[in-house]
Amino acid sequence: MEKNTWRTIFSSVRTTCKETKLREFPINFLHRILVTKKELFRFGIKTDNECLYCGESDSINYTFINCEFSKHFMENVIHWFNETNHCNFTSGTKVVLFGISNKPSTLNKKFNYTLLSMRYCIYKCKLNEDGVLVPAFINKLKIEYRVQFG
Repeated sequence: MEKNTWRTIFSSVRTTCKETKLREFPINFLHRILVTKKELFRFGIKTDNECLYCGESDSINYTFINCEFSKHFMENVIHWFNETNHCNFTSGTKVVLFGISNKPSTLNKKFNYTLLSMRYCIYKCKLNEDGVLVPAFINKLKIEYRVQFG
């Protein structure tokens, strides 16, 4: 990606949400300093490095790009978002990983917030070895929308 694209991605972090934990997550994600089972296994904290959801070797790339469970979860959430907001955002890899352009639109901000919350949810659930369900995530997201967007 071009230098300006990276600058836009990094600068969008402060405008995407108000929550500190969610503001920290994309910075750690972009710098690739998130801990996955791969690292926990390497340090002897976990007994294996397998993805909680599908059993493949876990890593940051695997979690957000290759894991079929994560992809299915993200596609379902994006489909729900599009139906609820009468829009047609796509779920390509770049969009899911980095969000969309930071145009001054409430719908764009809401979509970026949804993507960020989705990535954070998947990451935290895998790290804590919890299941993640689309309906539960959407219910939590609806509550968070009220805080973020009034």
